[in-house]
Amino acid sequence: MSDYFGVDAANAARSGLDRYDAHAGFKDAGVDLALGFGQGPGWRANLIGRYRRLLDDAADSPIVKDEGDRDQYFAGVVVGYRF
Repeated sequence: MSDYFGVDAANAARSGLDRYDAHAGFKDAGVDLALGFGQGPGWRANLIGRYRRLLDDAADSPIVKDEGDRDQYFAGVVVGYRF
């Protein structure tokens, strides 16, 4: 957790963020959604969505509080052709 959400003295001096020591715990909780369209040979598409909420020390990090957001979203489309 500290590798991704901790801020040591050197990084605090460079970034202007407060020092922070992140401890082990749950990083996030969320839900994934995938929808597929197409069957057999021909074009197909998949829609992908993801929502995550950062928790505990991850959410309390100055990286998240000052520069980011506790709520994390992702959306994508995959298009392919099957022979």
